[in-house]
Amino acid sequence: MERFMYSRTIGGDEIRLVTIQPAHQEQDPVRCRIDTYGRGECPTYEALSYCWGSPDPPTRICVSDANQEGVQHSVGDGLASALCHLRYSDKPRRIWIDALCIDQSNLDEKALQVASMDTTYKRCSQAVVWLGYASEAQFSTLGVEAINVIGGQSEGLSLRALGAPRPPLPTTIGGHPPQAYLPAIQRLLERPWFTVQTVQEFCLAPRVEFVCGFDVFSLSCYTNLQLGLLSIDEIRNVPEAYGVLTSIQPWLASTRHVQQVTVEEEADIEGIRMRTGRLLSHLWHTQGRSCTDARDRIYGLLQITLDVRDRLLPVSYTEPEAQTFTKATRAIIREHGHLDVFFICHGQPCEHRPSWVPDFDARLDRTVNLWTLAPLTVEKRTNLRYHATADSLISLGMPNDRSHLILSGYQLGTIDAMSGLGWDGAIQLALQLVLSKALVNSPHGQSETFWRTIIANRRPDTTPADPVANAERSGFDLWWQGVNELVNSQQVNHGGNEFERWWRAVCTLTTAADKIKEASEYNRAFSQHGAGRVLFTTDSGFVGLSRTTINVGDQVCLLAGGQTPFVLRSLRDKYQLVSEAYVHGIMDGKCWADLEESKTERLTFVLV
Repeated sequence: MERFMYSRTIGGDEIRLVTIQPAHQEQDPVRCRIDTYGRGECPTYEALSYCWGSPDPPTRICVSDANQEGVQHSVGDGLASALCHLRYSDKPRRIWIDALCIDQSNLDEKALQVASMDTTYKRCSQAVVWLGYASEAQFSTLGVEAINVIGGQSEGLSLRALGAPRPPLPTTIGGHPPQAYLPAIQRLLERPWFTVQTVQEFCLAPRVEFVCGFDVFSLSCYTNLQLGLLSIDEIRNVPEAYGVLTSIQPWLASTRHVQQVTVEEEADIEGIRMRTGRLLSHLWHTQGRSCTDARDRIYGLLQITLDVRDRLLPVSYTEPEAQTFTKATRAIIREHGHLDVFFICHGQPCEHRPSWVPDFDARLDRTVNLWTLAPLTVEKRTNLRYHATADSLISLGMPNDRSHLILSGYQLGTIDAMSGLGWDGAIQLALQLVLSKALVNSPHGQSETFWRTIIANRRPDTTPADPVANAERSGFDLWWQGVNELVNSQQVNHGGNEFERWWRAVCTLTTAADKIKEASEYNRAFSQHGAGRVLFTTDSGFVGLSRTTINVGDQVCLLAGGQTPFVLRSLRDKYQLVSEAYVHGIMDGKCWADLEESKTERLTFVLV
């Protein structure tokens, strides 16, 4: 048999559709026909969402079109299994499948079709999610049945009414107790599809259906599953419920965020700037989702973000991945006028990508940036955690060298000392470092500067710490006593939960419940904002908190358009972005305002 060849390149106003021929038995060979239509006149079709699977060894199917009959085409095991299960026994099924409907070897066609992907999903009758074969060993059929039962009985519940009565978990489903059917759900939700970048498909398709083998559940049952498990009593009494929640929440959180913004997008008339901000927000919320091609993370999200995407960021598969990421970063900075995109940079130099360009395909450690990333969840910068540059906008443009970024601002000083904040005694050395400094630029005493800095001046709920330092200071004093006892007796190596357990079990410092709570609250603030980072001082008398990637000799700078200071590394006449930073005493913008008012000349920073 000859190999299937696409007869021509199709444009963005055209679409190919696959018709899967019926089969009476599962072992019958897969036969498909591919036809091309104008988008304005194509028949009703579904759209397939699936993990491509391993292409080696390939599975061969028979494909026909207007010019070829029954020729071979190789597909991955993920698509092959989907085609076998999704075909009907008595009639053909028309469906859009990216691997077959787009000539993947034709980069020009791929760019045109990806740029029109929003239309493809908006006009389909439903998106069909293929999760893979049914598995007796994993009780997948039981998992699907349980999702349908729990999700169905949670219909109409509101996520906001968390205190409202909720139906109890069924005592049995399919003859199995919760201790059996809940793990079956969790195994189903841990299948590879739930880790891939498919969010945009669910925001655009009018209906979604999940298929595992020959078992089916709806998107509404899947999303309602979380509501059915949110009873505190259920989680306490049935630990397996918590496992299901931890599996479902990351996917639901990112999808709900994008869906909410997409609905708002329909009425949005504020133009490119608002839409570009949403691209940044979507990128943050979908961090960690894998893509076959890393550029698809950008191009896929553009479908639900920008009506003017061709003008802002044209789709291209002929340029390197780093170039796509650089263009996207420049577009976000240029159109939004601020530097929030820097917060998702990983702080590690990359020879193929400028230091100021994030690796959008990497899994981000969210704890690293938790205290700065709140603005990425909103579209207007009214709820910023910090205002170090008083909401200024970037003032300089981009040079001819597209890998360079020119910004203006002020230098706060050079890092002259650093100390880790680990539970191996380094945290004690950090306090000694602060106490040994004159701290001419600190608005507080040395001890208060220390305890505020190591929690980035934030409570566990990320609201600002008490400006008069009542409960936080008391909690710090008690917490610090516990730190010294634990570190000196070498009872703790990892902090966090061990400290909490020790505190509640021993209570050697105090037995008052309110004091225990204060110390525990401070410990949670430290674990959330400071643990795993380093404390630093500058030669100009500042104290700050940043990532472990910074070095002595790096410069701490205020850059116009940044809500926090940034640590830059000098490379002769240019700079490398290393990290964002908390610098005590300047996060409210007063320092910036004073520098501006005094007519201090701004410096120019060329980032590479």
